Amino acid sequence: DRLSPGGRFIYADITVASDPALERMFLDGWVAFMRDSGLEQERIGHVLADHRENDLPESAEQQLAYMCAAGFVVANRIWSYEKFAMFYAEKRTAPPVLHPTTN
Repeated sequence: DRLSPGGRFIYADITVASDPALERMFLDGWVAFMRDSGLEQERIGHVLADHRENDLPESAEQQLAYMCAAGFVVANRIWSYEKFAMFYAEKRTAPPVLHPTTN
């Protein structure tokens, strides 16, 4: 409701794969990335616990469906890598204002 007609909405989020084996592979890749980036094992455990307890990840397809249901006329996943995705949506432009005819 706060977005002006014709406005654009861009956001990034964690997603979940529809296939459990693929989701496990993506989660393992995320852990490897954190480890390779130098994050301590204890901190990795905290990140994963926070993800399990506080994130409510949905599939990219479900997130796009939410955007369409909310009235966005364009909704796309514009980037993704394993568990992470960036989305783009455009709000419907305002309907034309009809002026009553005067005689």
